[in-house]
Amino acid sequence: MTNIPPILARRLTAIQWPALLLGLVAAGACIWGAVAYPNDFYHAYLYAYLYWLGGTLGALAMVMIFHTTGGLWGRLVGRLAEAAALNLPLMTVLFIPIALGLRHLYPWANPVHLAAHPEYLHRQAYLNPTFFGLRAALYFVLWNALTLTLNQRSLRQSQHDPHSNDLQALSGGGLLLYAVTMTFASVDWIMSRDPSFFSTIFGFIVMVGQALSGLALLVLFLPLVADQPPLYRLAQPQVYIDLGNLLLVQVILWAYMSFVQFLVIWMGNLQADIMWYTQREQGQRPHAWMWIGAALIGLHFLVPFFLLLFRALKRRPRFLAALALGLLLIHLLDVFWLVVPTGPQRGPQWHFTWLYIATPVAIGGFWLAAFLALAKRRVLIPIVDPHGEPAVEVLHD
Repeated sequence: MTNIPPILARRLTAIQWPALLLGLVAAGACIWGAVAYPNDFYHAYLYAYLYWLGGTLGALAMVMIFHTTGGLWGRLVGRLAEAAALNLPLMTVLFIPIALGLRHLYPWANPVHLAAHPEYLHRQAYLNPTFFGLRAALYFVLWNALTLTLNQRSLRQSQHDPHSNDLQALSGGGLLLYAVTMTFASVDWIMSRDPSFFSTIFGFIVMVGQALSGLALLVLFLPLVADQPPLYRLAQPQVYIDLGNLLLVQVILWAYMSFVQFLVIWMGNLQADIMWYTQREQGQRPHAWMWIGAALIGLHFLVPFFLLLFRALKRRPRFLAALALGLLLIHLLDVFWLVVPTGPQRGPQWHFTWLYIATPVAIGGFWLAAFLALAKRRVLIPIVDPHGEPAVEVLHD
């Protein structure tokens, strides 16, 4: 029996099955593309996968931030965030194509490319397929264990379990674990596509982007559920203002860290680091990557920053949802900009194909279907709040 009102279950189902169907159709096209154009497929799949993994881990980060700091905003979106984080087992399985396509994705895993660049040989102790796979397995084991533990203790909280009040300590340690493992994962999965590039802030840029996409996903779906019992009692203007402020903070952090990385590399003027940016001036058309960079400055920072300064706009749920959708779309372009230009056979040889659209649609269809199925099975507000805030009565069918 569902834990949410029937009308809400119907709303989510109305999105769930079309998303699954769209994912299956796009996946069929991607399978054909993997056979016909394997190199293009693996590069497209990597960026699409990292985009949806970012939303999953970003939702997990929002769960832990709420349990660490408290706040009514977390009680409003907390259960949705837990449902999104529980997609980690799905994302673990979807990592398999990346493990199978290492030689297409990473120069250190490509024997032909490695032979042409002997300067990479001294990094083989760390950058080799076996150790890469072991590290990836460790990341997923830790992330899944953390997600399941948080979920189980949160569900106990809904059953008046007095021993569930250690979520704050668990989340504090979990945030540290997430920061360390995601820093290494961002080096392994993105930065090692250009082994000559080095940036100490790169992992933080990736994590801020994940937190932004995770929160944007939650805000996007909030209007679907916030007018139903028991959530409507918490869906007050001040809570939406808090969510808008969180989006604003993450937009600013993303812009700040991205600019700091660029500034340090520009001041250092080292050829190996500068090449990471000059590669993004090449493509199918002259200056294509420069236009993408300009779009990111304008649409990933300037426009949302300006709009989120207005308190009256942040009070409007539909405005926040529309802005969240825009941020999700432009963040897809951001992940594309981070991932695609580098790697074996990139640079001037790169060209845009339909696979760069089909792969995020395929993974996104499966992700959304699983997320909505999980959301329909959850109690929307915990009966017992770990921070001592007044409980909200949960209505059952």
